[in-house]
Amino acid sequence: MQSFAYPCHVTQIAPEDFEVRFRDVPEAITGGVTKEAALTEADDCLAAAIEGYIALKRPLPVPSAVQDGDTLVVLDWNVAARALLADAMAQNKLSKSALARRIGQDEKVVRRMLAGDGVKLEAILTALKQLGLHPALSIG
Repeated sequence: MQSFAYPCHVTQIAPEDFEVRFRDVPEAITGGVTKEAALTEADDCLAAAIEGYIALKRPLPVPSAVQDGDTLVVLDWNVAARALLADAMAQNKLSKSALARRIGQDEKVVRRMLAGDGVKLEAILTALKQLGLHPALSIG
């Protein structure tokens, strides 16, 4: 099962200047005036970077093992579901139109799913099930 918890490392660059980097998602770089503030920004930063992967139809990065000093950041569930859908479509070589036919929806619905435009998680999960995936939430 694909994990959506990515390790990041926080480095103090200078007084009141902390940087967060994700080794598996090099585009995701953020910071803050304290370590806590930097980690608070890390959630949105990771989500924005993965949104870029979805938009560019790039394969999802696989999270590496946690190393000493790392902090795990869990990707927003909505972004994770959409990323999983985009990845499944690519692996199955399905266009938006082909997926729309498979789930009995208009192609615009699939576009909205991938863009995150007001589509409920249930619709994305239904599409994933049509592709043979049954994602589950695992905490811990």
